Amino acid sequence: METVSLSKIVMKILPEFYEMLTETELDYLIVLRNGLESVDRQDVWEIIHHSIYKHQQQAPLH
Repeated sequence: METVSLSKIVMKILPEFYEMLTETELDYLIVLRNGLESVDRQDVWEIIHHSIYKHQQQAPLH
């Protein structure tokens, strides 16, 4: 197992999406069962999706 920030994952595998995420989302710590080397582009999409979803759940409704 390896714990890394979302920013590290995105910068390594999908750097073109780095600027689309907020600082809060980039700071999320993600636990990777088989380490960063086992993560592919599809995995990063799923991780980003869940991170954004989690961030939006915590936002107050206007």
